[in-house]
Amino acid sequence: MFALRLLFALLFATVLRLCAVELTEGISRAELEALVGKPISVMQRGDKVVLAFPNKGRAEFVGGKLVYFERIEVLDTPPPAAAPAPASQSPAAKTPAPTNASPEAEDSEDQEAPSKLSPEEQARLAQKEAEMAKMQEKFLNGEPLVPQESSNSNAAAPWISLLIEALFKIPITVMVLKFAFKWSDVDADWSQMWLPAAVDTLVRLLVQGVAMAAWETDMLFYVDEGLAFFALLYTLIKTTHACTLMRAIAVAFAAKIASIVVWAILSVFILGLLFSNSHP
Repeated sequence: MFALRLLFALLFATVLRLCAVELTEGISRAELEALVGKPISVMQRGDKVVLAFPNKGRAEFVGGKLVYFERIEVLDTPPPAAAPAPASQSPAAKTPAPTNASPEAEDSEDQEAPSKLSPEEQARLAQKEAEMAKMQEKFLNGEPLVPQESSNSNAAAPWISLLIEALFKIPITVMVLKFAFKWSDVDADWSQMWLPAAVDTLVRLLVQGVAMAAWETDMLFYVDEGLAFFALLYTLIKTTHACTLMRAIAVAFAAKIASIVVWAILSVFILGLLFSNSHP
């Protein structure tokens, strides 16, 4: 007898599962709320209704049918029913007390309520209402509610970093060129180093700036260094004692390799200092 009852119970549970409503497009709002619970906000425009759920959940209904949903999950247990009113509450307390105020008086009270606020508070209230209306419009259109960061600050950051890099790289390139001249057995004083160093740095910055402005990327795979090498080579031939092609190639090649290595070491050192300061 016990086995027969258990079999009937299992069959009944199976039938209930087969008859249960699944979370899929085409179900009604009541069926959705029975599966996932009540929404935290409801917005309606025409025959389109948008329900917002916790954790940025969203469901859209058109003509009373579910057409789109995201980030909502079926509840393991059905939502709790509304608690019944206490038995001790008297019928008189349940029904609102009748008022003798006419509709005209209620309208006049609603119109007088905002007048109690100061002009500044009324302006702030109007601004908040306008912002809420814009947020509702964005939510209905599926746009992000969080405002995007200012593009001017984001666009200016790479150019500021390029300017700071130029201020560091010009003196570094001057010292590297002096070492390259000495290594190549070419006589040159410090005054001959500044113009080639400035040309090398400006050509690299120009190539990087064009890449960021045109393609929004800083991954150049040393294309900027290659173009700067030829500009440095031409400047060395025209303005320094490395006036022959072979001497200029030797000096430019040694300077370019040394500057890449030195700048890589300094970049790691600077990043290490910044990381240690930000995480004591």
